[in-house]
Amino acid sequence: MQGIAISFIALFSKAYGGTNHERAYSLVALSDGSFVMAGYTASFGSGNNDMLVLKANPDGSLAWAKTFGGSDRDEAWSVIQTTDGGFAVAGHTRSLGDPDGDFILVKLTSAGGFSWAKTIGGAGLEEAYSVAQTSDGGFALAGVTNTFGAGVEDALLVKLDASGGAAWAKTFGGFTYDYGYSVCLAPDGGIVLAGYTSSFGAGSDDFLVIKTDGFGNLLWVKTIGGSSYDDAYCVIPTLDGGFLVVGYTGSYGAGQADAFVVKLTSGGGISWARAIGGSGWDEARSAIQTSDRGFLISGYTTSWGSGGEAWLVKITESGSFSWSKTFGGSSYEYAYDPVEVSSGLGIAGTTWSYGAGNTDLLLYTTDAQGNLPGCVVDRTPTVTSVSPQTSTPSGFATQGLASLSANPSQGTPPIQVRDACVPVETEEESAAGSFRALGVKGAILFVSDQPAEVRVFSSLGSLIWEGNIGPGSRRVKLKPGAYLWKAGTKKGIVLVI
Repeated sequence: MQGIAISFIALFSKAYGGTNHERAYSLVALSDGSFVMAGYTASFGSGNNDMLVLKANPDGSLAWAKTFGGSDRDEAWSVIQTTDGGFAVAGHTRSLGDPDGDFILVKLTSAGGFSWAKTIGGAGLEEAYSVAQTSDGGFALAGVTNTFGAGVEDALLVKLDASGGAAWAKTFGGFTYDYGYSVCLAPDGGIVLAGYTSSFGAGSDDFLVIKTDGFGNLLWVKTIGGSSYDDAYCVIPTLDGGFLVVGYTGSYGAGQADAFVVKLTSGGGISWARAIGGSGWDEARSAIQTSDRGFLISGYTTSWGSGGEAWLVKITESGSFSWSKTFGGSSYEYAYDPVEVSSGLGIAGTTWSYGAGNTDLLLYTTDAQGNLPGCVVDRTPTVTSVSPQTSTPSGFATQGLASLSANPSQGTPPIQVRDACVPVETEEESAAGSFRALGVKGAILFVSDQPAEVRVFSSLGSLIWEGNIGPGSRRVKLKPGAYLWKAGTKKGIVLVI
């Protein structure tokens, strides 16, 4: 859930994996135009599943891939870029801590090299799903525990120092199930956790949102929902000092389940809430606030397409609908995490339709309006304004947890990279005329109805050709790959085959 501006974005969609299962849950964009994804692999590594961290170049080609794990199941669910230029990867391990499962945080260098790893847990199950770096250089992790707390499972919030040492730990819960899925920093230095509670609220599950100060002291707790199931998967700070929480709702909306988007004030009050979806099952998994102050939401839908499709929804700052797009093949696709770059969007998830194995990591890019020509489809969901019920339950407790050093096995897996959907080029038109850049075998074919000065760049931004075109056409011979072009105020991406 991080976005960094870069000069250009190449349009592509790629599947990364082996012959078994791979999934991606988290994505960051880097200043050089590349992307880093985190998830797991069952095709490579030391155990049943290993944590997988993968860097893709700006054109989607593989820069490097690393596995971390042991003999059992180890999964990465969240990756962030740290202030030193490296990465922190959070997830859960059954290989390196308690066999039922522990939080794990792995610190990497900018090149994916191993720095250190810590496990946090007790005698039962602990699983981490999200990490954020705090203002003191430490880390906040959100997840679930059945070792500590009041109920069957409690939401768990852990604070580590910059070296991975345990600073404090808090649980929240009642007699049944309470989960923490996402953590973010508040503008005032506080920490916000979002997930769901079955112990409190109006229905079977309700959104659970908790805010503490930087030392773990409780500031407020809110449940948000209706009479059925309402689960939150992501919370982000907003530019007005509040928060946006997204997930799914079975209490409101048009279908079996709808994406549930709730805007909160800095004090946890509801500014507005929307259910967004069609007739099937639709859920939001992540969100970012975009440069126009609106919100981009990513997730999954069965309301459109051949199976389940990756789904993007853009709304304004006030919750009005802007656009919706789906991406998918013959089977299922899932969008987990979006990022914004200066000229477009990047989306990470999982694909069943494309790639080398049963499931593969999916990374695709679009322009700023979610377009990937020939690969995405416009959708028009029903958007419902709702007034969910809220409550302020108690159940917050301090726990004593230690962090232990871990030494996972490391690997450099031979990840296969395959095209998912190859985008097609579209004509650029304006009041001044039309301009086309077409990818053909061994060249770019430029066609313009008036004179134009054109520059062509590599996917890394290096100038590789410039010249004059039109009126008429000109063929520029180039090696296969993705190229960026600019002609006056027009620019685009073209693939040479």
